[in-house]
Amino acid sequence: MSLLNKLLQFIICISVVLLVYAMTFVGVFSSNQKITQVLDESGFYKSTAMSLSSSLKSQVVGSGDVVTIVQNGISSAVSPELVKSILQDSQISIIEWLNNSSQSIEIEIDLQPIKKSINSKLDDPKAKFEVSKILPDYLTIISKDKTDQNVLGQLDKARSIYATAVTLIPILWAVIIGGSVLVALLNIKKGSKKLSRVFTAFLAGSIIGLIVAGLTTILYSALGIGSPTSQTDFGVGMIGAIVATLISQTIPVFLVIAGASVFGIIISKVIFKRSDKKIKEKKR
Repeated sequence: MSLLNKLLQFIICISVVLLVYAMTFVGVFSSNQKITQVLDESGFYKSTAMSLSSSLKSQVVGSGDVVTIVQNGISSAVSPELVKSILQDSQISIIEWLNNSSQSIEIEIDLQPIKKSINSKLDDPKAKFEVSKILPDYLTIISKDKTDQNVLGQLDKARSIYATAVTLIPILWAVIIGGSVLVALLNIKKGSKKLSRVFTAFLAGSIIGLIVAGLTTILYSALGIGSPTSQTDFGVGMIGAIVATLISQTIPVFLVIAGASVFGIIISKVIFKRSDKKIKEKKR
């Protein structure tokens, strides 16, 4: 009986952790506001701005003052906030694609705000002409005629994870509820333990979640992985930074679960105080 109790508690504990992760992931990728927050906190927009600025400056050819003027204009105009604004439509398209059964997705980024921002920093007509040569009005990432396989591959992985998380959520809820009922029934004659053991499993899950989230946040902060100073492209470092930021989003949830679990344990001890006392007297 004791072994079965511990097994059920372990299952509830792990299920709580997985459920919080799954619901956090689905919640973030169902809301453009939340995904923008995650990308911002992970340094994605900063890295993208630096990468784009560097790429545009490398395309400026020639010599003399015009090149310097254009490069300086690009440096001052291409900011994280500007990149964030031009990517909003693409993010919404990705969210819609994740949440429907469509197999195709089209992503086209409007670069005109960047072009206008750069031109606003320039007075020389030659410099503005140079900008018009290196920067198109639109950048097509994925369409019927053109596909960036690297971007599409990352999106397919994200969609697969998203679909798995959506599928797991009701299953994990069922496991947690069913496991909690079984633990309560197994301890029905044990006073406060019928509830405290359920809350203990929830508390253990929240503690594990907090430890994982805390260590992940500390690790990525210490190593600087994904920060714009160490990673200016869409490589493993940037993905790691986004994942670390996603995991950090679970901290408030696990804190609430931990607090509620401790409160539940205390309340169960108070409610079943007489029953616990009788059980102790019988053991004597």
